[in-house]
Amino acid sequence: MEHSFNATLIRSPYTYISMQTSIRFRLTAWYVAALALTLLLLGGVTFLSARAGLYHWLDETLGDRVEALSEEVRLVGHKPRLNRHDERETLYDGAEDAYLLLDGSGKAALARGPEAETFSRAAAVAAALRGRPGAGTTSTGRGRRWRVASQPILSQGRVAAVMVVAHDLHEVDEVMERLALIMIALIPLALLAAGVGGYALAGRALGPVDQITRAASEISEQDLSGRLPVGTKDEMGRLATTFNALIERLQQAFERQRQFTADASHELRTPLAIIRAVTSQKLMRPREPEEYEEALRQIDGAAAYMTKLAAHLLTLARADAGQVTLERERLDFAELLEHVANQVGEASGRCIPVHSPGPVYGLGDPMRLTELFFNLLENATQHTPPDGVVEVRVGSEGANITVAVRDTGAGIPPEHLPHIFERFYRVDTARAREEGGAGLGLAIARWIAELHGGGIQAESEPGRGTTMTVTLPAG
Repeated sequence: MEHSFNATLIRSPYTYISMQTSIRFRLTAWYVAALALTLLLLGGVTFLSARAGLYHWLDETLGDRVEALSEEVRLVGHKPRLNRHDERETLYDGAEDAYLLLDGSGKAALARGPEAETFSRAAAVAAALRGRPGAGTTSTGRGRRWRVASQPILSQGRVAAVMVVAHDLHEVDEVMERLALIMIALIPLALLAAGVGGYALAGRALGPVDQITRAASEISEQDLSGRLPVGTKDEMGRLATTFNALIERLQQAFERQRQFTADASHELRTPLAIIRAVTSQKLMRPREPEEYEEALRQIDGAAAYMTKLAAHLLTLARADAGQVTLERERLDFAELLEHVANQVGEASGRCIPVHSPGPVYGLGDPMRLTELFFNLLENATQHTPPDGVVEVRVGSEGANITVAVRDTGAGIPPEHLPHIFERFYRVDTARAREEGGAGLGLAIARWIAELHGGGIQAESEPGRGTTMTVTLPAG
Protein backbone atom coordinates (compact mmCIF):
# COMPACT_ATOMS: atom_id res chain seq x y z
CA MET A 1 0.00 0.00 0.00
CA GLU A 2 1.51 3.38 -1.01
CA HIS A 3 1.68 6.12 1.62
CA SER A 4 2.05 9.10 -0.68
CA PHE A 5 1.68 9.83 -4.37
CA ASN A 6 5.03 11.63 -4.76
CA ALA A 7 6.99 9.02 -2.84
CA THR A 8 5.52 6.29 -5.01
CA LEU A 9 6.60 8.03 -8.19
CA ILE A 10 10.13 8.53 -6.90
CA ARG A 11 10.70 4.94 -5.77
CA SER A 12 10.87 3.09 -9.08
CA PRO A 13 8.95 2.47 -12.30
CA TYR A 14 7.86 -0.89 -10.88
CA THR A 15 6.37 0.81 -7.85
CA TYR A 16 4.58 3.26 -10.13
CA ILE A 17 3.11 0.36 -12.13
CA SER A 18 2.10 -1.27 -8.86
CA MET A 19 0.40 1.95 -7.79
CA GLN A 20 -1.50 2.10 -11.07
CA THR A 21 -2.97 -1.30 -10.42
CA SER A 22 -3.61 -0.75 -6.70
CA ILE A 23 -7.10 -0.59 -5.31
CA ARG A 24 -6.46 2.92 -4.05
CA PHE A 25 -5.43 4.19 -7.48
CA ARG A 26 -8.27 2.39 -9.25
CA LEU A 27 -10.85 3.76 -6.82
CA THR A 28 -9.54 7.28 -7.36
CA ALA A 29 -9.43 6.84 -11.14
CA TRP A 30 -13.00 5.55 -11.25
CA TYR A 31 -14.17 8.34 -8.98
CA VAL A 32 -12.47 11.04 -11.09
CA ALA A 33 -13.75 9.48 -14.33
CA ALA A 34 -17.31 9.35 -13.01
CA LEU A 35 -17.05 12.93 -11.76
CA ALA A 36 -15.59 14.09 -15.10
CA LEU A 37 -18.46 12.48 -16.99
CA THR A 38 -20.97 14.02 -14.60
CA LEU A 39 -19.40 17.49 -14.85
CA LEU A 40 -19.24 17.29 -18.64
CA LEU A 41 -22.87 16.27 -18.87
CA LEU A 42 -23.88 18.92 -16.34
CA GLY A 43 -21.78 21.55 -18.08
CA GLY A 44 -23.22 20.65 -21.47
CA VAL A 45 -26.78 20.75 -20.17
CA THR A 46 -26.10 24.05 -18.39
CA PHE A 47 -24.53 25.59 -21.49
CA LEU A 48 -27.34 24.48 -23.80
CA SER A 49 -30.02 25.49 -21.28
CA ALA A 50 -28.46 28.93 -20.82
CA ARG A 51 -28.24 29.50 -24.57
CA ALA A 52 -31.79 28.25 -25.11
CA GLY A 53 -32.98 30.51 -22.30
CA LEU A 54 -31.27 33.55 -23.78
CA TYR A 55 -32.64 32.81 -27.23
CA HIS A 56 -36.12 32.32 -25.82
CA TRP A 57 -35.99 35.62 -23.97
CA LEU A 58 -34.60 37.34 -27.06
CA ASP A 59 -37.28 35.79 -29.30
CA GLU A 60 -40.02 36.96 -26.95
CA THR A 61 -38.57 40.48 -26.88
CA LEU A 62 -38.19 40.61 -30.65
CA GLY A 63 -41.64 39.09 -31.11
CA ASP A 64 -43.27 41.75 -28.94
CA ARG A 65 -41.41 44.46 -30.80
CA VAL A 66 -42.21 43.15 -34.28
CA GLU A 67 -45.88 42.78 -33.37
CA ALA A 68 -45.98 46.32 -32.02
CA LEU A 69 -44.36 47.70 -35.18
CA SER A 70 -46.61 45.62 -37.44
CA GLU A 71 -49.61 47.40 -35.97
CA GLU A 72 -48.11 50.70 -37.04
CA VAL A 73 -47.75 49.67 -40.69
CA ARG A 74 -50.21 51.17 -43.20
CA LEU A 75 -50.49 50.52 -46.89
CA VAL A 76 -50.24 53.43 -49.27
CA GLY A 77 -51.27 51.97 -52.58
CA HIS A 78 -49.36 48.71 -52.57
CA LYS A 79 -46.41 50.11 -50.60
CA PRO A 80 -46.15 49.70 -46.83
CA ARG A 81 -45.41 52.70 -44.63
CA LEU A 82 -44.96 53.17 -40.90
CA ASN A 83 -47.50 55.34 -39.19
CA ARG A 84 -44.72 57.32 -37.46
CA HIS A 85 -43.51 60.89 -37.91
CA ASP A 86 -39.89 60.22 -37.17
CA GLU A 87 -38.99 56.71 -38.27
CA ARG A 88 -35.30 57.09 -37.50
CA GLU A 89 -35.91 58.14 -33.92
CA THR A 90 -38.56 55.47 -33.42
CA LEU A 91 -36.78 52.48 -34.94
CA TYR A 92 -33.07 52.83 -34.63
CA ASP A 93 -31.84 52.10 -31.09
CA GLY A 94 -28.18 51.53 -31.86
CA ALA A 95 -25.72 49.19 -33.55
CA GLU A 96 -27.25 46.10 -31.88
CA ASP A 97 -30.70 46.40 -33.53
CA ALA A 98 -31.90 46.47 -37.09
CA TYR A 99 -35.34 46.81 -38.76
CA LEU A 100 -36.57 45.94 -42.21
CA LEU A 101 -39.98 46.54 -43.79
CA LEU A 102 -40.66 44.57 -46.97
CA ASP A 103 -43.53 44.71 -49.42
CA GLY A 104 -45.42 41.64 -50.53
CA SER A 105 -42.85 40.83 -53.21
CA GLY A 106 -39.95 40.90 -50.76
CA LYS A 107 -38.53 44.29 -51.77
CA ALA A 108 -37.26 46.54 -48.96
CA ALA A 109 -39.56 49.49 -48.27
CA LEU A 110 -37.71 50.59 -45.15
CA ALA A 111 -34.32 49.57 -43.70
CA ARG A 112 -32.76 50.78 -40.47
CA GLY A 113 -29.62 49.48 -38.82
CA PRO A 114 -26.40 47.81 -40.00
CA GLU A 115 -26.82 45.28 -42.78
CA ALA A 116 -30.62 45.45 -42.43
CA GLU A 117 -31.26 44.85 -46.13
CA THR A 118 -29.41 41.50 -46.01
CA PHE A 119 -32.08 40.02 -43.73
CA SER A 120 -34.43 39.57 -46.68
CA ARG A 121 -32.65 36.30 -47.41
CA ALA A 122 -33.21 34.92 -43.89
CA ALA A 123 -35.36 31.82 -43.45
CA ALA A 124 -37.60 33.66 -40.99
CA VAL A 125 -38.39 36.26 -43.68
CA ALA A 126 -39.13 33.56 -46.25
CA ALA A 127 -41.60 32.01 -43.78
CA ALA A 128 -43.31 35.38 -43.26
CA LEU A 129 -43.65 35.93 -47.02
CA ARG A 130 -45.56 32.63 -47.04
CA GLY A 131 -47.90 33.95 -44.37
CA ARG A 132 -46.35 32.50 -41.17
CA PRO A 133 -44.47 34.36 -38.43
CA GLY A 134 -40.85 33.32 -38.28
CA ALA A 135 -37.83 33.45 -35.98
CA GLY A 136 -34.29 32.25 -36.45
CA THR A 137 -30.61 33.04 -36.69
CA THR A 138 -28.86 34.32 -39.77
CA SER A 139 -25.33 35.36 -40.63
CA THR A 140 -24.35 38.29 -42.78
CA GLY A 141 -21.46 38.60 -45.16
CA ARG A 142 -19.32 40.29 -42.52
CA GLY A 143 -19.58 37.32 -40.19
CA ARG A 144 -22.04 38.93 -37.80
CA ARG A 145 -24.81 36.73 -36.41
CA TRP A 146 -28.31 38.13 -35.94
CA ARG A 147 -31.44 36.84 -34.31
CA VAL A 148 -34.34 37.64 -36.62
CA ALA A 149 -38.12 37.81 -35.96
CA SER A 150 -40.61 38.42 -38.79
CA GLN A 151 -44.33 39.13 -38.88
CA PRO A 152 -46.49 38.99 -42.05
CA ILE A 153 -49.02 41.79 -42.61
CA LEU A 154 -52.09 40.53 -44.45
CA SER A 155 -54.45 42.48 -46.67
CA GLN A 156 -57.41 40.83 -48.35
CA GLY A 157 -56.09 37.35 -47.49
CA ARG A 158 -52.62 37.83 -48.92
CA VAL A 159 -49.26 39.01 -47.63
CA ALA A 160 -49.04 42.73 -48.31
CA ALA A 161 -45.93 43.41 -46.21
CA VAL A 162 -43.48 41.85 -43.80
CA MET A 163 -42.06 43.51 -40.68
CA VAL A 164 -38.62 42.27 -39.66
CA VAL A 165 -36.79 43.02 -36.40
CA ALA A 166 -33.22 41.73 -35.75
CA HIS A 167 -30.79 41.86 -32.86
CA ASP A 168 -27.04 41.35 -33.06
CA LEU A 169 -25.99 38.16 -31.21
CA HIS A 170 -22.55 39.52 -30.43
CA GLU A 171 -23.38 40.10 -26.76
CA VAL A 172 -25.11 36.74 -26.43
CA ASP A 173 -22.14 34.98 -28.02
CA GLU A 174 -19.77 36.77 -25.66
CA VAL A 175 -21.81 35.66 -22.66
CA MET A 176 -21.82 32.06 -23.87
CA GLU A 177 -18.10 32.16 -24.63
CA ARG A 178 -17.38 33.45 -21.11
CA LEU A 179 -19.59 30.70 -19.67
CA ALA A 180 -17.74 28.08 -21.75
CA LEU A 181 -14.34 29.44 -20.66
CA ILE A 182 -15.42 29.36 -17.02
CA MET A 183 -16.50 25.74 -17.38
CA ILE A 184 -13.33 24.80 -19.22
CA ALA A 185 -11.28 26.36 -16.42
CA LEU A 186 -13.31 25.07 -13.48
CA ILE A 187 -13.88 21.47 -14.57
CA PRO A 188 -10.15 20.52 -14.63
CA LEU A 189 -9.64 22.28 -11.28
CA ALA A 190 -12.60 20.42 -9.83
CA LEU A 191 -11.26 17.11 -11.19
CA LEU A 192 -7.81 17.83 -9.78
CA ALA A 193 -9.24 18.66 -6.36
CA ALA A 194 -11.47 15.58 -6.53
CA GLY A 195 -8.52 13.39 -7.53
CA VAL A 196 -6.32 14.62 -4.68
CA GLY A 197 -9.15 14.45 -2.16
CA GLY A 198 -10.37 11.10 -3.46
CA TYR A 199 -6.87 9.63 -3.30
CA ALA A 200 -6.48 10.85 0.28
CA LEU A 201 -9.92 9.55 1.28
CA ALA A 202 -9.27 6.22 -0.44
CA GLY A 203 -6.00 5.94 1.46
CA ARG A 204 -7.81 6.66 4.71
CA ALA A 205 -10.60 4.21 3.91
CA LEU A 206 -8.12 1.50 2.90
CA GLY A 207 -5.85 2.17 5.87
CA PRO A 208 -7.29 -0.81 7.77
CA VAL A 209 -6.34 -3.01 4.81
CA ASP A 210 -2.73 -1.90 5.25
CA GLN A 211 -2.95 -2.73 8.95
CA ILE A 212 -4.48 -6.11 8.16
CA THR A 213 -1.72 -6.79 5.61
CA ARG A 214 1.04 -5.97 8.11
CA ALA A 215 -0.62 -8.00 10.85
CA ALA A 216 -1.18 -10.95 8.50
CA SER A 217 2.46 -10.89 7.39
CA GLU A 218 3.54 -11.35 11.02
CA ILE A 219 1.49 -14.54 11.37
CA SER A 220 3.54 -17.62 10.53
CA GLU A 221 3.17 -21.37 10.74
CA GLN A 222 5.35 -21.39 13.84
CA ASP A 223 3.21 -18.79 15.63
CA LEU A 224 -0.47 -18.57 14.81
CA SER A 225 -1.40 -16.73 17.99
CA GLY A 226 -1.46 -13.31 16.28
CA ARG A 227 -4.79 -11.77 15.35
CA LEU A 228 -5.83 -8.93 13.09
CA PRO A 229 -7.08 -5.68 14.64
CA VAL A 230 -10.87 -5.28 14.50
CA GLY A 231 -11.45 -1.56 14.84
CA THR A 232 -14.85 -1.01 13.27
CA LYS A 233 -18.02 -2.92 12.43
CA ASP A 234 -17.95 -2.10 8.71
CA GLU A 235 -16.78 -4.29 5.84
CA MET A 236 -13.16 -4.11 6.99
CA GLY A 237 -14.14 -5.12 10.51
CA ARG A 238 -16.11 -8.08 9.21
CA LEU A 239 -13.17 -9.05 6.99
CA ALA A 240 -10.80 -8.96 9.96
CA THR A 241 -13.25 -10.95 12.10
CA THR A 242 -13.64 -13.60 9.41
CA PHE A 243 -9.87 -13.79 8.92
CA ASN A 244 -9.33 -14.12 12.68
CA ALA A 245 -11.84 -16.98 12.77
CA LEU A 246 -9.91 -18.66 9.93
CA ILE A 247 -6.62 -18.23 11.80
CA GLU A 248 -8.26 -19.63 14.93
CA ARG A 249 -9.34 -22.76 13.06
CA LEU A 250 -5.89 -23.10 11.49
CA GLN A 251 -4.24 -22.70 14.88
CA GLN A 252 -6.42 -25.39 16.39
CA ALA A 253 -5.74 -27.69 13.43
CA PHE A 254 -1.96 -27.14 13.70
CA GLU A 255 -2.07 -27.70 17.45
CA ARG A 256 -4.01 -30.92 16.97
CA GLN A 257 -1.55 -32.01 14.31
CA ARG A 258 1.47 -31.25 16.52
CA GLN A 259 -0.14 -32.96 19.48
CA PHE A 260 -1.11 -35.93 17.35
CA THR A 261 2.44 -36.27 16.03
CA ALA A 262 3.94 -35.94 19.49
CA ASP A 263 1.53 -38.49 20.98
CA ALA A 264 2.06 -40.94 18.14
CA SER A 265 5.83 -40.65 18.49
CA HIS A 266 5.54 -41.17 22.23
CA GLU A 267 3.33 -44.23 21.80
CA LEU A 268 5.71 -45.79 19.27
CA ARG A 269 8.76 -45.09 21.40
CA THR A 270 7.63 -47.43 24.21
CA PRO A 271 7.24 -50.67 22.17
CA LEU A 272 10.40 -49.86 20.22
CA ALA A 273 12.26 -49.40 23.49
CA ILE A 274 10.92 -52.75 24.70
CA ILE A 275 12.07 -54.50 21.52
CA ARG A 276 15.49 -52.86 21.72
CA ALA A 277 15.95 -53.68 25.41
CA VAL A 278 14.85 -57.30 25.05
CA THR A 279 17.01 -58.01 22.02
CA SER A 280 20.04 -56.23 23.48
CA GLN A 281 19.75 -58.15 26.74
CA LYS A 282 19.34 -61.56 25.13
CA LEU A 283 22.21 -60.98 22.70
CA MET A 284 24.70 -60.16 25.43
CA ARG A 285 25.34 -63.89 26.11
CA PRO A 286 23.90 -67.28 25.16
CA ARG A 287 20.50 -68.01 26.73
CA GLU A 288 18.31 -70.96 27.40
CA PRO A 289 15.56 -71.72 24.84
CA GLU A 290 12.94 -70.75 27.39
CA GLU A 291 14.48 -67.30 27.75
CA TYR A 292 14.55 -66.81 23.99
CA GLU A 293 10.92 -67.89 23.80
CA GLU A 294 9.97 -65.35 26.48
CA ALA A 295 11.87 -62.63 24.62
CA LEU A 296 10.06 -63.47 21.39
CA ARG A 297 6.73 -63.26 23.17
CA GLN A 298 7.64 -59.80 24.46
CA ILE A 299 8.71 -58.69 20.99
CA ASP A 300 5.55 -60.13 19.48
CA GLY A 301 3.44 -58.23 22.02
CA ALA A 302 5.23 -54.99 21.23
CA ALA A 303 4.84 -55.61 17.50
CA ALA A 304 1.13 -56.35 17.94
CA TYR A 305 0.74 -53.11 19.88
CA MET A 306 2.50 -51.16 17.10
CA THR A 307 0.37 -52.87 14.44
CA LYS A 308 -2.81 -51.92 16.27
CA LEU A 309 -1.55 -48.37 16.81
CA ALA A 310 -0.61 -48.03 13.13
CA ALA A 311 -4.06 -49.22 12.08
CA HIS A 312 -5.72 -46.69 14.36
CA LEU A 313 -3.47 -43.91 13.13
CA LEU A 314 -4.24 -44.81 9.51
CA THR A 315 -7.97 -44.73 10.26
CA LEU A 316 -7.76 -41.31 11.90
CA ALA A 317 -5.57 -39.95 9.11
CA ARG A 318 -8.11 -41.04 6.50
CA ALA A 319 -10.87 -39.54 8.63
CA ASP A 320 -9.08 -36.19 8.84
CA ALA A 321 -8.48 -36.24 5.08
CA GLY A 322 -12.13 -37.03 4.36
CA GLN A 323 -11.17 -40.15 2.41
CA VAL A 324 -13.62 -42.49 4.14
CA THR A 325 -16.99 -43.23 2.55
CA LEU A 326 -19.71 -45.37 4.07
CA GLU A 327 -21.13 -48.39 2.29
CA ARG A 328 -24.55 -48.44 3.91
CA GLU A 329 -26.75 -51.51 3.81
CA ARG A 330 -29.72 -52.82 5.71
CA LEU A 331 -28.58 -54.97 8.63
CA ASP A 332 -29.78 -56.42 11.93
CA PHE A 333 -27.97 -54.57 14.73
CA ALA A 334 -28.82 -57.29 17.24
CA GLU A 335 -27.15 -59.94 15.08
CA LEU A 336 -24.14 -57.68 14.43
CA LEU A 337 -23.66 -57.06 18.15
CA GLU A 338 -23.96 -60.78 18.92
CA HIS A 339 -21.13 -61.45 16.48
CA VAL A 340 -18.91 -58.67 17.93
CA ALA A 341 -19.68 -59.70 21.52
CA ASN A 342 -18.64 -63.29 20.76
CA GLN A 343 -15.33 -62.11 19.25
CA VAL A 344 -14.47 -59.87 22.20
CA GLY A 345 -15.70 -62.46 24.68
CA GLU A 346 -13.47 -65.16 23.23
CA ALA A 347 -10.46 -62.84 23.27
CA SER A 348 -11.08 -61.73 26.87
CA GLY A 349 -12.33 -65.06 28.21
CA ARG A 350 -15.69 -63.84 29.39
CA CYS A 351 -19.34 -64.02 28.38
CA ILE A 352 -20.88 -60.81 27.03
CA PRO A 353 -24.69 -61.05 26.81
CA VAL A 354 -26.61 -59.01 24.22
CA HIS A 355 -30.16 -58.03 25.23
CA SER A 356 -32.58 -57.09 22.45
CA PRO A 357 -36.35 -57.28 21.88
CA GLY A 358 -35.68 -59.13 18.66
CA PRO A 359 -34.22 -58.12 15.29
CA VAL A 360 -33.37 -54.39 15.16
CA TYR A 361 -33.00 -53.32 11.54
CA GLY A 362 -31.33 -50.19 10.27
CA LEU A 363 -28.92 -48.80 7.69
CA GLY A 364 -25.19 -48.65 8.27
CA ASP A 365 -21.73 -49.68 7.18
CA PRO A 366 -21.19 -53.16 8.68
CA MET A 367 -17.39 -52.89 8.70
CA ARG A 368 -17.31 -49.48 10.40
CA LEU A 369 -20.03 -50.38 12.89
CA THR A 370 -18.18 -53.59 13.77
CA GLU A 371 -15.10 -51.49 14.51
CA LEU A 372 -17.15 -49.07 16.62
CA PHE A 373 -18.75 -51.74 18.81
CA PHE A 374 -15.52 -53.77 18.99
CA ASN A 375 -13.68 -50.74 20.40
CA LEU A 376 -16.41 -50.09 22.97
CA LEU A 377 -16.57 -53.71 24.11
CA GLU A 378 -12.79 -54.11 24.17
CA ASN A 379 -12.48 -50.95 26.24
CA ALA A 380 -15.16 -52.23 28.65
CA THR A 381 -13.49 -55.62 29.11
CA GLN A 382 -10.08 -54.04 29.71
CA HIS A 383 -11.44 -51.90 32.57
CA THR A 384 -13.69 -54.54 34.16
CA PRO A 385 -12.36 -57.21 36.55
CA PRO A 386 -12.85 -60.90 35.62
CA ASP A 387 -15.74 -61.27 38.05
CA GLY A 388 -17.42 -58.10 36.72
CA VAL A 389 -20.19 -57.77 34.16
CA VAL A 390 -20.06 -56.44 30.59
CA GLU A 391 -23.34 -56.45 28.73
CA VAL A 392 -25.01 -54.89 25.67
CA ARG A 393 -28.56 -53.65 25.21
CA VAL A 394 -29.86 -52.76 21.76
CA GLY A 395 -33.27 -51.35 20.82
CA SER A 396 -35.21 -48.72 18.89
CA GLU A 397 -36.38 -45.31 20.09
CA GLY A 398 -38.46 -43.56 17.49
CA ALA A 399 -36.38 -43.08 14.34
CA ASN A 400 -33.14 -43.98 16.14
CA ILE A 401 -31.34 -47.14 17.17
CA THR A 402 -29.71 -47.14 20.61
CA VAL A 403 -26.90 -49.43 21.73
CA ALA A 404 -25.80 -49.32 25.37
CA VAL A 405 -22.56 -50.98 26.46
CA ARG A 406 -22.50 -51.28 30.27
CA ASP A 407 -19.73 -52.54 32.52
CA THR A 408 -19.23 -52.81 36.27
CA GLY A 409 -15.61 -51.75 36.20
CA ALA A 410 -13.79 -49.06 38.14
CA GLY A 411 -15.66 -46.22 36.45
CA ILE A 412 -14.33 -42.87 35.26
CA PRO A 413 -13.74 -39.90 37.56
CA PRO A 414 -15.95 -36.89 36.69
CA GLU A 415 -12.98 -34.67 35.80
CA HIS A 416 -11.88 -37.14 33.12
CA LEU A 417 -15.29 -37.86 31.62
CA PRO A 418 -15.39 -34.85 29.20
CA HIS A 419 -12.02 -35.87 27.69
CA ILE A 420 -12.29 -39.62 27.20
CA PHE A 421 -13.15 -39.28 23.47
CA GLU A 422 -10.03 -37.18 22.77
CA ARG A 423 -7.18 -38.82 20.91
CA PHE A 424 -4.50 -40.46 23.05
CA TYR A 425 -6.34 -39.55 26.23
CA ARG A 426 -6.06 -42.05 29.06
CA VAL A 427 -7.54 -41.96 32.54
CA ASP A 428 -4.78 -44.24 33.86
CA THR A 429 -1.80 -43.99 31.52
CA ALA A 430 0.32 -46.78 32.99
CA ARG A 431 -2.55 -49.26 33.24
CA ALA A 432 -3.84 -48.48 29.76
CA ARG A 433 -0.46 -49.12 28.19
CA GLU A 434 -0.05 -52.37 30.06
CA GLU A 435 -3.43 -53.48 28.72
CA GLY A 436 -2.46 -52.58 25.17
CA GLY A 437 -4.52 -49.41 24.84
CA ALA A 438 -3.24 -46.36 22.97
CA GLY A 439 -6.13 -44.03 23.82
CA LEU A 440 -7.52 -44.04 20.26
CA GLY A 441 -10.35 -46.57 20.43
CA LEU A 442 -12.99 -44.21 21.86
CA ALA A 443 -11.94 -41.40 19.49
CA ILE A 444 -12.43 -43.73 16.52
CA ALA A 445 -15.75 -44.94 17.92
CA ARG A 446 -17.07 -41.40 18.22
CA TRP A 447 -15.90 -40.58 14.68
CA ILE A 448 -17.71 -43.62 13.24
CA ALA A 449 -20.89 -42.73 15.12
CA GLU A 450 -20.78 -39.14 13.88
CA LEU A 451 -20.02 -40.37 10.35
CA HIS A 452 -23.33 -42.26 10.52
CA GLY A 453 -25.13 -39.11 11.70
CA GLY A 454 -25.27 -40.18 15.36
CA GLY A 455 -23.23 -39.79 18.52
CA ILE A 456 -21.96 -41.36 21.76
CA GLN A 457 -22.67 -40.39 25.35
CA ALA A 458 -20.77 -41.66 28.38
CA GLU A 459 -22.20 -42.02 31.89
CA SER A 460 -19.98 -43.22 34.68
CA GLU A 461 -19.80 -43.45 38.45
CA PRO A 462 -16.46 -44.27 40.07
CA GLY A 463 -16.55 -47.72 41.65
CA ARG A 464 -19.81 -48.74 39.96
CA GLY A 465 -19.00 -48.82 36.26
CA THR A 466 -19.57 -47.03 32.98
CA THR A 467 -22.30 -47.01 30.32
CA MET A 468 -21.56 -45.98 26.73
CA THR A 469 -24.73 -45.21 24.76
CA VAL A 470 -24.55 -45.04 20.96
CA THR A 471 -27.44 -43.36 19.14
CA LEU A 472 -27.70 -43.89 15.38
CA PRO A 473 -30.41 -42.99 12.86
CA ALA A 474 -32.27 -46.06 11.68
CA GLY A 475 -32.66 -44.82 8.10
